[in-house]
Amino acid sequence: MKKILLTILVCIGTTAFNHIKAQDVIYGGFKLAPTYSIFTEKPADGFTASPGFSVGYFEVLELSNKINLQAEVNYSNYAYTFTVPGTTSKEKFNYNALELPFLVKYRVAESFAIGAGYQFALTGDKSSGLLFDANFKTNKTIIGIRGLKTINDMVVGTGNPIQASFYIGFGIF
Repeated sequence: MKKILLTILVCIGTTAFNHIKAQDVIYGGFKLAPTYSIFTEKPADGFTASPGFSVGYFEVLELSNKINLQAEVNYSNYAYTFTVPGTTSKEKFNYNALELPFLVKYRVAESFAIGAGYQFALTGDKSSGLLFDANFKTNKTIIGIRGLKTINDMVVGTGNPIQASFYIGFGIF
């Protein structure tokens, strides 16, 4: 009797494990993105946004055919130019950050997803904030747009800009 119960439990456990494992699909890879600041309020006189960049690693866990969780580790550069009023003298400001974005994504269609989440900055807190994301996925390539609403001034006098980026990701598994 014990052998029969043990066999039944093993069969149920194996079936349940295989079912759960089949539901969870994980994929990941590298992403590259140019970044640019969009000011939501007028910055101090002389401040303008300059192009920056972001490189990183991402992983996506498909909880279902509609809901995904995404985590990343990114190194980002945000750039600004300050022109001294009344002169042609320009000074560049760069803010570099190591960031951990976490997103929940909803797959609207098989190849299109939208998502929102929060980004934690590991170096300072200037690039922490709310994330909004939309992307297209084809096989191992992901192309998307992202907006980050920061909670702090990146550079004093710039206000809380939205960091916009257009990214391309390459899946490695």
